[in-house]
Amino acid sequence: MSGTGTSALLFRYTVMSGQNDADGISLGGSISLNGGTMKNSSLLDAVLTLSGVGSTTGILVDAIAPTVSSVSSSTANGTYKTGDVIAVTITFTEAVTVTGTPTLALNSGGSASYASGSGTSTLTFNYTIGSSNSSADLNYPATNSLALAGGTIKDAAGNNATLTLPAVGGGSSLGGQKNIVIDGVAPTVSSVGVPSMVLI
Repeated sequence: MSGTGTSALLFRYTVMSGQNDADGISLGGSISLNGGTMKNSSLLDAVLTLSGVGSTTGILVDAIAPTVSSVSSSTANGTYKTGDVIAVTITFTEAVTVTGTPTLALNSGGSASYASGSGTSTLTFNYTIGSSNSSADLNYPATNSLALAGGTIKDAAGNNATLTLPAVGGGSSLGGQKNIVIDGVAPTVSSVGVPSMVLI
């Protein structure tokens, strides 16, 4: 609080992580002294009841960070080869805005790069299969596989998204949602033999 000795007092409220008010804050009907005092120059106690308070419905609070709710793919289940593109979708609990090109590491040895979806709750990352990539069930290798790579993912209030992914292998993970096989390893000749000849 500031303004003591004047006719206008300023109270400050610090928004704490996790707090939310989507329909506008409201004020109590009176000031709580909380062990303090308010008196005028004649040492008479101030009237603590609030009156003539303006509308506060336009003051919203959002200190809740968006989180990842699921990871899936719009690509059909099946087996894919070198050069094919797999679209991986990451869904957040609310709409997010993306800057830069975040990446998602995959268990095939490759990674997916952010492609589209900023301003919505579902982001699309494209993965182009490399020549040595391989996975019997495409997934991310760890819950921290989503990286900003110098970019940002934020909600409308400016809260940074929590990048932790659903448990690997869980129902909300890429592997739990889809059955995509990656085979980017070309077959090679392992040996050359000459059949034995029988002379008569």
